[in-house]
Amino acid sequence: MDFPHIQSETIQRKQKKIAILRMDLLPPNGTLNKDLLAELLAALRHATIQHDAMILTSDHEKFFCNGLDGNVLLSQTPHERYQTIDAMIQAFIDFQTIEKPWIAAINGYAMAGGAVIASGADYRYMKQGNYKFGFSELLLGIPLPAVYILGIQLLYQSPLQKNIIYATAYKPEEAFRMGIVDGVCRDQDHLISMSLKQLDALFRLNSEAFSRTRKSFKKLLVNQLEQVRDLDREEIQHYVFSNEFEQSLEKIREKNS
Repeated sequence: MDFPHIQSETIQRKQKKIAILRMDLLPPNGTLNKDLLAELLAALRHATIQHDAMILTSDHEKFFCNGLDGNVLLSQTPHERYQTIDAMIQAFIDFQTIEKPWIAAINGYAMAGGAVIASGADYRYMKQGNYKFGFSELLLGIPLPAVYILGIQLLYQSPLQKNIIYATAYKPEEAFRMGIVDGVCRDQDHLISMSLKQLDALFRLNSEAFSRTRKSFKKLLVNQLEQVRDLDREEIQHYVFSNEFEQSLEKIREKNS
């Protein structure tokens, strides 16, 4: 299959095949539209067919992923905006369903949709620098979806949950100290090498036992997230078609320009 915005490289390591996927997102700030989001999910799923694990990173020197693109959303009809926002919320669940272990190698800002993508990974490593990780929707006047709120409660340490939900963003070292990411790396090469070492540790486990344990963990997580999915469909009906949402999109466009 062809994924024009996802470059793929295969590494053979300890008799295992690892795919390194590099995202080429929308300029200038590494943002997403609905089609790119679908392409990314499809590329990860396709990689599981012939690989034992994946590492996801970005080609951008400053941004891992900066969420949905404000200009794109402003150019859409209200119905198209609804579909795009709904797809981003569903993606929080879909990234949890990738059948093989994968690591988010966060080489820059991971905000809003970028945090959604990284939260789906089994492990997260982040490059040193003046970058941040966080769910910034609330700062832009967009209510945080129930799926995100529950996902944060299930995935991140309890002392941090309220701060993350209320739009606190963390620099790499802060994110590591608080358990949001699993390590901080000095540059892109170190980011990939640390990710590979983590996969080496997973490969030393009994593969059948690990696979069954991971599948059970992910199934329990997804089942809980799906229980609140309808709440978000109702909520986004209220704000996607509102003037307040239009104003929020203008803020996003300003940040992305």
